[in-house]
Amino acid sequence: MADEDRDRPLPVVLLVEDEPLVAMVAEENLRSIGYEPVLAINAASALSAVTDGLDPSFAVIDMGLPDARGDELVHRLRAVRPSLPVVIVSGYAESDLRAKFVGDTTVAIVTKPYSEAQLARATRSLGLACVGY
Repeated sequence: MADEDRDRPLPVVLLVEDEPLVAMVAEENLRSIGYEPVLAINAASALSAVTDGLDPSFAVIDMGLPDARGDELVHRLRAVRPSLPVVIVSGYAESDLRAKFVGDTTVAIVTKPYSEAQLARATRSLGLACVGY
């Protein structure tokens, strides 16, 4: 890696996860694939961050948030950032989630528990770069 690449800040990703341990692992995985996570612990703080000017490359959103479902948050965020790519993470059946986003090529779905490699594949499927993958 060239020196100028090391000095360049990492692209930001909005991570919306209310479980502290899951958030910690997700933050580590996101850094490993070349992103700087900004954590929001609920839908309200995620929406506030974006409306206040956070401009993430994409968002990783847990489906089961305490104040809103993840799919609802996607729609709210897209009212502010219409083309925001999203990775939805959930313990729900993937087919049920896919039905909510039929035809939306800017949404990837990852089921819990997930690995760094699965997160990287989902990120790449959105047309975004990943370090090491």
